[in-house]
Amino acid sequence: MFKRRVVVPLETRFAQAVFEQAADGFLLMQNGRFTLCNAAAERVYQRPRHEIIGASPDMLAAPCQMDGRPTSEHVPERIAEAQRNGFARFEWLNLDGKGQPLRMLVTLTPMMIDGGDALMIQVQRRYARRVGLGESVALSGPVPFVAHLPQWRLVRFALAMLVKL
Repeated sequence: MFKRRVVVPLETRFAQAVFEQAADGFLLMQNGRFTLCNAAAERVYQRPRHEIIGASPDMLAAPCQMDGRPTSEHVPERIAEAQRNGFARFEWLNLDGKGQPLRMLVTLTPMMIDGGDALMIQVQRRYARRVGLGESVALSGPVPFVAHLPQWRLVRFALAMLVKL
C-alpha cells in the first residue's frame, strides 16, 4: 500500500550531475566502441549522440593524424600507452558531421567496469581554428593540464558510479 521511496546516494547523484554538466566531452569506450557520452561530447564532436554511440574512434577521426600516419595505426598505440601508463594525453584530429577536421585534446583513462576493460575518454576542442588534413601544426608551448586534473579525477569517479546504476 505504501510506496517505498528509493534513496539515491549522494555520490551517485553527484556523479550523474558531474557527467551531465561537465564542460568537457566524456565518453566511455567498451569493446572498441563508444557506449556512453555526455552532451558536451556532442558539442565537441559537433555530432548528435546517435552518430557517436556505437562508433569506433577511427570512424569519427580524420584518416590521418597530424604526423601524417594513418589513424588506424594511432588508435592501438594510444590505447596501449594508456594501459601501460595509467592514462594517455595527446592531440587528435577528428571529423565533424560535415567531414571537416576538428583538432582536439584527448585523455584516455583505462577502467574496469562490469568486470571488463573500458576506457574513459575526455575530449576538448584544442583551438578555435580548423586544421587542414595533413597539416602539421606545432604546439605553441606547454598545455596547462593542471587546471583540468581535478575535473578529470572527478569525472572518472562519476563515470564509474554511473555505470553501477
